[in-house]
Amino acid sequence: MIVIFGRPQEESMSKNSLDFKSCIDYCYELDSCMAVYSASEADDCHIFDVGQLSKVTETDKSDGQKVAFKMNTTMCYESSEDNSMITNGPPNQICNITNANGVWKFTPCPSCPSNFTMFTRPKGKWCIGVVPTIPFVTNPQAESLCQTNYGGVLSGLENVDEYNYIIDVVIPMIGSPLWSAWTTVGFWINGQRKEACKTQKSSLCNTTAGFDFTDPLLSANPTGYIWGVGQPSGGGTFNSSCLHLSFNTSTRVTQSVDDYTCGVNSSTTGSAGFVGYICGVVPS
Repeated sequence: MIVIFGRPQEESMSKNSLDFKSCIDYCYELDSCMAVYSASEADDCHIFDVGQLSKVTETDKSDGQKVAFKMNTTMCYESSEDNSMITNGPPNQICNITNANGVWKFTPCPSCPSNFTMFTRPKGKWCIGVVPTIPFVTNPQAESLCQTNYGGVLSGLENVDEYNYIIDVVIPMIGSPLWSAWTTVGFWINGQRKEACKTQKSSLCNTTAGFDFTDPLLSANPTGYIWGVGQPSGGGTFNSSCLHLSFNTSTRVTQSVDDYTCGVNSSTTGSAGFVGYICGVVPS
């Protein structure tokens, strides 16, 4: 941990009766702690968790005020301006520490909403969440719920890792009594058939190239769209224009990516229901 003479600009913290050195040791061992502060040798130690401290102003040594904060570096430079850090740390850690004109600024690492998982794509970091719904939903409803509840869009499938992650999350859900009456269940994902591919079947239309995507961080040629047997099958009709990840409730295995009618929440035969959606957001 780095120790400077300074005072925090925030008041949100907890107090501990430890002396300053012991307080530093305590914070160092605590994952949630980012910094400690003491106004004087006689004062209690003030403890800041990640997110509770954004700025520290340097003070003169004679003030006796001290701040110690965590820094992911093996070097301790004489100049405070050189003691900066930018790192791709995990959520609940500090990613960016800078100093300018005697003011230290601390920026937490981006994080995902609860129950979402972060993935690193070529275009940037992306959070993916599997969201079951009651009642079942159409594709437009799923898009609206993802945007309203999370500020996101239906997630695409960048690669096999994302595809497998969703499967691993969904499989334990398949035993739900709410789904027992359905042969297959589906979770809506990003992708809508291009207008030119709605009225024809071609080798191009039967790939991801036949679909438009609104997932902002999806690559031009994603490898996570693993098609089910004979899929996509809707080319040449106006109906099967939206994509979902399908699961068999009897075998509890995925039937991979399938195309289906956007505006329905279950099949006309009553054998398939759309029980949720895959939402994606940029971490914040």
